[in-house]
Amino acid sequence: MRSATNRLICLARGIVKDGNVQGAVDTLSQIRVYPLKQAAHPPQTKIVRSSGKGLSSIPPSGYAYWERLADIISSETVEPRDRFFYAMLKPLGIEKGKPFAPDARQKQILSDAATLGFRMSQALSVVWADRGLLRQELEARGHRAGRLGREASTSIQRRVPSLAL
Repeated sequence: MRSATNRLICLARGIVKDGNVQGAVDTLSQIRVYPLKQAAHPPQTKIVRSSGKGLSSIPPSGYAYWERLADIISSETVEPRDRFFYAMLKPLGIEKGKPFAPDARQKQILSDAATLGFRMSQALSVVWADRGLLRQELEARGHRAGRLGREASTSIQRRVPSLAL
């Protein structure tokens, strides 16, 4: 498999057959990930055993979100399909090949924006997760699935106050 990015994390989960946990661990230990140019002499792959450990997939919050994004942008190849998104980040000071160095005022604005964006994503995921409430609201407003109007979302927020930001 050829990766389209410069950073690659491969997650794998062993399947235990007939109670043979060690067999699953041994199978996972055979995975090799390396640059294609090293195929003739592949280096040892670092395997991190995470059994019994938690994993948070939540992105960093506040200003740390923007620092992470700037780091990723600076280390990855710009794909033609992504140029539009890169252009939107440029006014925020995130540009490939240039240091990300906002002043204190900009840091506060970016931190607030990241916090608000995260809260909005959580609210939207709760709304979509509660299919019964959403379907009922859509039918009451004459909307079809996927076409939520402002009235419907406002009504949902009134009925589920914890969604209000």
